[in-house]
Amino acid sequence: MVRNKTGCVVNVASVVGMHGNKGQSAYAATKGGVIAYTKALARELGPKGVRANVVAPGFIDTEMTQKVIDGDVTKRVVENIPLQMLGRSEDVAQGVAYLVEASYVTGHVLVIDGGLFT
Repeated sequence: MVRNKTGCVVNVASVVGMHGNKGQSAYAATKGGVIAYTKALARELGPKGVRANVVAPGFIDTEMTQKVIDGDVTKRVVENIPLQMLGRSEDVAQGVAYLVEASYVTGHVLVIDGGLFT
């Protein structure tokens, strides 16, 4: 990408990397690291024509979240999300697609959380 003076990196982190979550300090640290790395990469590679962004999903209905939270917890989580639903993998994919196509966006954290941390 640097050699061609064009390209785009889109990393995937989590809103937990921005806000933390009780009992998830290691997870929060790694996702926060991905966010900081992406911002640094945007500054380093931007002058070379390469953009770097990161998506930070909230509660997305995946196998991982289904293993971590049961039905009662899911209900309580959904009650705190302004859109009153869990996100879908497609929502995250659409965010990634936007960041790939948006030629004037770099160093951005795209939060996909249904308004949870609004």
